[in-house]
Formats: sequence, structure tokens, C-alpha cells
Amino acid sequence: LIDYYVPWFQQLHGGTSSETDDSSFRKPTIPMFIHTHAYWTLDKMGKYESTLVDIPTFTSKTYAGIQQYVETLQPYLDVEPRIAPVGIAFLLIWEENYDFWKSRLFHSDNLHPSPHGTFFASL
Repeated sequence: LIDYYVPWFQQLHGGTSSETDDSSFRKPTIPMFIHTHAYWTLDKMGKYESTLVDIPTFTSKTYAGIQQYVETLQPYLDVEPRIAPVGIAFLLIWEENYDFWKSRLFHSDNLHPSPHGTFFASL
């Protein structure tokens, strides 16, 4: 993680293009991590289940993982990485309107977001 991302972020944040020494090329770059949504599958009985216990737990575990990324990279960067809380937004829909979450936010594979889910994640 550190060996790959830190040099890349540092180059984006303060480096210059190899073709030019123009300082206008340097732009502040804020790393953005997308906290992905929890997904679900059908079990052998046709019951909807998350692959990691339940949707709130799955969401909590993925968010903890993203936080570990941020905490690992932060000491090496000049700016604080941000987290796009897509998983939290999907969880809110799961809590508030489960039928919409189940029927509209996922593609037929129950893993990838549908066009509705993709649009929602982009907000």
C-alpha cells in the first residue's frame, strides 16, 4: 500500500510532468477513497443474504478497512485523504427503504450497482 500509493500521490500532489517544468502543472491533489456499498446474494433457499453476516456489519467492516487505508497513508501525505461514504448512503437506503434498495440499486448479479445505484453513488 505504502510502496505503491505514496509515491503516486506525492507525484500527483507536488510533481511535475516529465515533458514540462511548468509550475502550473502542479495541482493540489486530495486522495479520495470510495467506501463501497455492501452487497447481497441469494442463498440456496432463495433467501437474500449478505456475504458478510448482514448489511450493517458488512458496511461497518468495509468502512473500517477504508479508514485503515487513510490512517496508513496520512503520515506520508501533505493533505488529508477523504472518504466518499457511498456505503453509508447505501446503508441509509437499506434502513429507510429496503424494497428500493433491493430492487433498484443493484444489477441482476446482486453485486454491482445498477444504473440507479451508480447514479446514487455519484451524488
